[in-house]
Formats: sequence, structure tokens, C-alpha cells
Amino acid sequence: MTILFKNQIKERVLEELEQCEDSLQLVSAFCKESVVKFLDDNCRIAVPQKRLLVRFRKSDLISKASDLSLYDYCIEHNWDLYINFSLHAKIFIFDSLRYVIGSSNLTGKGFLFDEGNYEAATFDYLDDDDCQRINNLFASSTLMTPELYEKMKQEMNSVEPSTKIEGAGWSDDIKELVKDELSVLFAEDFPPTEDVRSLYHQPISFLNLQTNQSPDDIKQAFLNSKCFSWLKKILKENNSEMYFGAITACLHDALINEPKPYRRDVKILLQNLLSWINCLNINEVKIDRPGYSQRVRLM
Repeated sequence: MTILFKNQIKERVLEELEQCEDSLQLVSAFCKESVVKFLDDNCRIAVPQKRLLVRFRKSDLISKASDLSLYDYCIEHNWDLYINFSLHAKIFIFDSLRYVIGSSNLTGKGFLFDEGNYEAATFDYLDDDDCQRINNLFASSTLMTPELYEKMKQEMNSVEPSTKIEGAGWSDDIKELVKDELSVLFAEDFPPTEDVRSLYHQPISFLNLQTNQSPDDIKQAFLNSKCFSWLKKILKENNSEMYFGAITACLHDALINEPKPYRRDVKILLQNLLSWINCLNINEVKIDRPGYSQRVRLM
């Protein structure tokens, strides 16, 4: 494994594009059309299989962190474009053999500009399990279609200049066309600490909240979060009741972070989640300890 900083990330990616022959897979929460064009222009050959996964929340497009025009570019240049509203990852995969993973989004400051953000990443080689997890990530996401694109375009054309970025969301018509798949998760989808109150005056990235949110806003965002939705889903699949160890095993299987978190780290993620449920007085889930292990029930 090689650690890369700042411009080393772009240099490594350009080296890999020179060697890339069969497939190119890009995963980036934020993505600009100009950066994908730059990558295409630096491929030695026309790579036959290319797919791109972006987040494409409405707030991402309003803030111009991503370009809706990316869809037209992908159609014209042989890319399959996928979206996943919960995406946080940044992974670049070459020929299903080599990868760069880190903090760099496919944006000007995140990747393209020499004087951009101070990003870090690692370069390494994939094994079969890694490839399967990446395939699972794409499978749990939604392939952009002309119908979905047109609906997004119409909604973006009706956005008023005064529209607040925070809280801006797609209509139900669009949400119904997008997979709400909870079979794969990232550690970043979970609370970073047990204590909710310690984050009252800080950005809460896993809830997509900025600073100084009210307790009610935090609670509402948590109820709609991916981690809480995932917990409810697996409880429903297991007669509405599970113990801590069984939930830990399910969470370990669902996480696709690279490197894979240790079991002890997965336990911390789950403990943080359960702590937030208690701190926020979530009535949908009851947590008790009838014996040695915590029991979690869906009410």
C-alpha cells in the first residue's frame, strides 16, 4: 500500500489511466463534468467499460458541487452513470486490479487544481472480495435513465435563487425512481461519537447537517438517516428483535469500507448508534438488557 498526498493523487491516477485497458470505475460523492472529461482525455486508449457513481442529492446540484450536465456527457462518451443519495466514498478503480481510495472528490479543488484541497489517499491492489464489494455498491445504486434525468432537470429548472441548500430534497416522484438499498453501508454513515450533545454546535456530516442545528432538527435528520433505517430494516427481517452480537455480525457484513473495519470498531459504531437512539428518545426502538447482552426491539 502506498500513501499519497495532494498532487501525488492526480499523478498516480494519470499513471494508471496510461495503463488502463479494460475497465474504469469511478466513485465520487461530488463530481464535475470537467474532471471526468480531463480523465477521459488522459486515457491512452478508449477504455471499453466505464462506469461512474455519484451522489446527486438536490443540494449537491444547487451548490454546484456536482453537475447535472454530467449525464449528457456520460451518454456521449460511453459512461454508465449511477447515483446513490447516501454516497460518501471516493474510489478510483483501474481494470478491476488497482485502486486509489481516499478523500478526493472528482472536483476542481478535490482533484484537478494543483492548489486545491490538501487531500490524502492510498494506492493498492484489489482482491476478489474487494471487487465483489464494489460490484455490490454499484448494484445497490441506481442507473441514471432518460426519465430520471428529465425529472431532475425539470426540478432544477424550477429552483428559485432564494432556495436554501440545506434541507433541499428531491420530490417523491424522483425518490420513487431511486433505489433505497440498505444492504451496504460505510462507517461514515454512523454517528462518530456516543454523545449527541457534543455535536450540537458542530457540523454532523453523517446527517448532512451544518452547525448550530436544533435538537429537533438533529432528531428528525437521524430518523431519516441511513444507519437508523438500516437498523429498522434488519430488525424487521428478524422478528423485530435482535441482540447486540447478532446486529454486530450483520453490520460487519454490510460495511464495505476499505480496509474492512475490525470487529471491535464495528461494535463501537453500533454502540454509538444505540446511544443516539437513547439520547434522542427514539420511541420506535427499545433497548434493554435482560441478560448479559443488549437487546434491541422494534416497537
